[in-house]
Amino acid sequence: MDPDIGIDVGLLKSEIRKTYAAVSQEPEKDFIFPTGRAWAEDLGYPPELEQVPAATVESFAGVANPFSLGRLEPGARVLDLGCGAGTDSLIATLMVGREGAVTGIDMTREMLEKAKAGATEL
Repeated sequence: MDPDIGIDVGLLKSEIRKTYAAVSQEPEKDFIFPTGRAWAEDLGYPPELEQVPAATVESFAGVANPFSLGRLEPGARVLDLGCGAGTDSLIATLMVGREGAVTGIDMTREMLEKAKAGATEL
């Protein structure tokens, strides 16, 4: 328990991990936040979304569309913190091309496994 904020930080992290593991493994469930392809489309994701494997996009749990700020340039280097199932990372990969590089980091092992599978399929 963190006495400054009155929250058991360890428990909070554990519950967050459990929730995102469930998004990865059971994307058809209802969550307290929007998920999936329809949510990504509602956020105005770029056309590259269509090239991302369906299994990746079904576990999309983003809070915003980073590509609304503009396209990534070929050759760019990208770090995706909290990459989840990898939707943003894979779109970034398509934009930066072979000259660029994308690294995704997430706290949830199940999401990272899904992101790796999507990268292999792409």
